[in-house]
Amino acid sequence: MGVLVYPVIEGEAATWAKFKSAGKSLATAALDLQKAAKRHAVQPLYAFYSMSREEAIADLLGGDPDDPSSYDEAEVPKEVWFEAQAGLKTVSWCSQYVEQHRSRFADPDSVLHDLREFERILKQATSLGLRWHLGQSC
Repeated sequence: MGVLVYPVIEGEAATWAKFKSAGKSLATAALDLQKAAKRHAVQPLYAFYSMSREEAIADLLGGDPDDPSSYDEAEVPKEVWFEAQAGLKTVSWCSQYVEQHRSRFADPDSVLHDLREFERILKQATSLGLRWHLGQSC
């Protein structure tokens, strides 16, 4: 299946916040975009990555979120949230970069589709004053 990336909006389960793309193409292109972003002094997409409490307990600590005896609460990292506008700036830059360097990507149209979905969600989050972070699943 591979790695998938998607935006997570703080406290939102609304339909508009659902990512309507696979996120696989963007995950595949993420390393190239990160290198390019650093060269151009743009905050890379993965700078916005965070895990939910439950994900951190299961994935990092090997515990069961429903069983407090299976992990040490002091070791659970806090979920970090970012201003949507900052993420929107990065995602918009990534879209422009892919458009200008299409030949560097195996499937630029799919990467752009993923980025447009990020933009749609982050614009709405910005207009509502909501924060976000990058999510990832394997």
